Amino acid sequence: MRHSFPLGDKLMVRVGLIASVGLEDYQTRQILPHEFTQAPAIQDRIWLMESLSANISPIMSIFRDTEGVLTQVFNKVMADEPEFDATDDSNNRTVLWCISDSDVHRQISEFFAGRPIYLADGHHRYEAARQYQLDRHAENEAAKAPNLAHNYVMMTLIAFDDPGLVVLGYHRTLNAVPEDKLAKIKTKINELFDSAPLSGNSDSLIDQVDAQGVNTQLLAAVDSDGSRMLRLKESAIDPSWGALSASEAWVLEEKVLRPELGDATLEHLDFMHDHDEAVEQARKGELQMTFLLKPFPLDAFESIVGGGQRLPRKSTFFFPKLPTGLVINRLEGEL
Repeated sequence: MRHSFPLGDKLMVRVGLIASVGLEDYQTRQILPHEFTQAPAIQDRIWLMESLSANISPIMSIFRDTEGVLTQVFNKVMADEPEFDATDDSNNRTVLWCISDSDVHRQISEFFAGRPIYLADGHHRYEAARQYQLDRHAENEAAKAPNLAHNYVMMTLIAFDDPGLVVLGYHRTLNAVPEDKLAKIKTKINELFDSAPLSGNSDSLIDQVDAQGVNTQLLAAVDSDGSRMLRLKESAIDPSWGALSASEAWVLEEKVLRPELGDATLEHLDFMHDHDEAVEQARKGELQMTFLLKPFPLDAFESIVGGGQRLPRKSTFFFPKLPTGLVINRLEGEL
């Protein structure tokens, strides 16, 4: 699949392999999750799979191809005429090729043997597919046969180094926090972060966060009193934090908010893609605070997730969502 999409004044292109991937327990470390899930959302997706006996939306996953082995394979495949080529009303163009050569199938399978696959978007769908598989196994021992379709799930696999793999920032907002707790949260922020005043509209604020945060842990805080750049103090970083200290979202949630809000943290914490809306509402006092975060770096993502840890929810915003419904993966019978 070659997927072209606009991003600002640029046209981005990403290339992915749509494939059936064998379902594995996370403990095998073949499939690596980066966030936790919620049971009701998993159940919704199980019901959909049971109704359709198919996957209609591929899970976005990423992999490391330092030598460009699959890039060469994909370039050769894409030199032929595509099976499908369409552009939607938002100027997203999707081009699909079918790989029917068994030698290429074998080459791809050998490439991924023992190579970790990182879940980017679709954790609930993956865990739903895994439960769907286990339910089939519980019904019939023969359902464990490796050639049966329900033992696989549809993914679109994209290389870490693909220039079209885009990660955007996922911002945090606070609301309805009792004033005494909000004061303690602000005190904790001052303990962990150096603060400097910021000015400008929402676009300017996010540009400053992105530019200054390239090799530094920082975020911007906005409320009705103004805007500040918060830079994590090196002296505040505890060695026990490990690689997670690279995640501003984790530091904010686990070291600033949760100590004061406890189990009620997620009752007051929300998530926004749109920095314009998040900043405007905070400046008007409709939200108590907005925290603007830079896109989470993929090298830190790989280090943390590859090390067996998970990030806070909504830490990554892989943009845009993959096209849905163009390829349907049936779950009945054999592959």
